[in-house]
Amino acid sequence: MFHVKRRRSLREFDLKVCPTLAAKLAKTSPKIHNFFPIKFLLSSNLFYFFSTALALSASWCDGNDLIMLIKTFKTRNGELAVATHTGLVRKRNEDNFLVLGEEGVYAIADGMGGHASGDLASRLCMECIATFYQDTKLRQQLRKMWTQRIQSWSKNSPPPTFQSFYMATAVEAANRSIYRTAKKNRKHESMGTTLVATQFVNDELVVAYVGDSRLYRYRDGNLDRLSSDHSLVNEYLRLNMITPEEVSNFQHKNVILRALGMASKVKTEIFHSDFIAGDRFLLCTDGLTDLVSDGEIRDIFTETRSIKINAQNLVNAANEAGGYDNTTVMIIAAEPEPKRPKNA
Repeated sequence: MFHVKRRRSLREFDLKVCPTLAAKLAKTSPKIHNFFPIKFLLSSNLFYFFSTALALSASWCDGNDLIMLIKTFKTRNGELAVATHTGLVRKRNEDNFLVLGEEGVYAIADGMGGHASGDLASRLCMECIATFYQDTKLRQQLRKMWTQRIQSWSKNSPPPTFQSFYMATAVEAANRSIYRTAKKNRKHESMGTTLVATQFVNDELVVAYVGDSRLYRYRDGNLDRLSSDHSLVNEYLRLNMITPEEVSNFQHKNVILRALGMASKVKTEIFHSDFIAGDRFLLCTDGLTDLVSDGEIRDIFTETRSIKINAQNLVNAANEAGGYDNTTVMIIAAEPEPKRPKNA
């Protein structure tokens, strides 16, 4: 099923529009493992503010009151800055972000669905992930589950690390929370959200993403995109059906292939990446990347080492290019921790 992010609403995309793509997708789409689907759903009534966690909703912007929020934090992983703006067109900000400084978990969600449903979807996503990473008893239970699965692992591929298993389970729980909430209330039936989430462990980064919110790494003057959009236009590019120069005029640019909350299960992309002192990681919604090129993002990072100014300038660049969507950016100036057991 394809979904369209247009005016923050989702609808099915008719594959008859391009039967050639439909055939190619059936043969070439990569298979993503959902490691261990959970059989339980955590309550999403907990919403953390400040202390060791910060989960801020950006939906206070109502009417035409255009507000930019810029916050900076000191965490055990280094300095962090986040900026979010409603944009110049939309009346609500349906992005949400999560900072769990003690746990080293940072995430951004871009909701969709309209009539406050997008904000609800992204907020439920952040709440559920925060609950997962701050519940000690749940962590112990999941470690037992992971240990049992690892002992009986019979696949040819290496088993998942505890961190990747834990994050995959948290994302699956968030998906079910959004999906079941939507099923209970018809006015929210089309809501969903994208997600990009990271956890810093020693000198390694665990990444999970669904949809077209992105993760970049800026290192030694180079900007590398670490995620790959789950979007129709990206599939066209992957299958060489269009060229990068044709992207701006692509008719179905707003179609996304995956989102949390649209089905009872979701395919989550999970991977590990290294990081070194001086790396800066950028998590962002498509409000930035639809309007600001990778080259322009790199130039903004090159101008100054202040991540607060970087965050502000990125949001300003999106608004100067039209500000058609909500824009949220999070920048982490990473510092590796002293070594400790990876499964701790």
